[in-house]
Amino acid sequence: ELLAALGTPAQALRPGAVLELSGIRVAVYPSRHRLIAGRIPYTGRPDRTPPLRARDYRMDEQLSFLLAAEGRRVLVASGIDDEPHVPADVLICGADTRPRVLHTLLEAVSPRLVLPTHWDDMFRGFDTPIRPMRLPRFPLRRIDVAGFVRRVEAFGARVVVPGWFETVDLGGV
Repeated sequence: ELLAALGTPAQALRPGAVLELSGIRVAVYPSRHRLIAGRIPYTGRPDRTPPLRARDYRMDEQLSFLLAAEGRRVLVASGIDDEPHVPADVLICGADTRPRVLHTLLEAVSPRLVLPTHWDDMFRGFDTPIRPMRLPRFPLRRIDVAGFVRRVEAFGARVVVPGWFETVDLGGV
């Protein structure tokens, strides 16, 4: 609903859609968010009048995207546990992915570069040091970004953990 509210055409919001956006081919895949406390998070509110806060977002359907341009393919895996198994040079996925699921995804995608997402504490201001988010389960602990990096590197892919507003050069991929 958020993309529709921002003016994205309805046909672009369906799994199986393929779009051409300024020379970038975008393939849309279904995805599914992990259950948290037995339910899908973010039931949101139908009125999305700014300013928006995290509680305002609504997850009716989750999608992942395969971007292709200049001979490179980037898979933006927006779910965590149920992602498309398509080859890509770059994989962008959650750092809180369970080790078994991460291994399966790495084998299917065979990325040369992995960028973790969904790991930083998004409720902190940009003027504070970046740090991992607390996991919503007991015992409360922070996402193990270093463990994620070790697992990806053991697979043979390079990992870049970007900081706030850092650019990642894909030239070598």
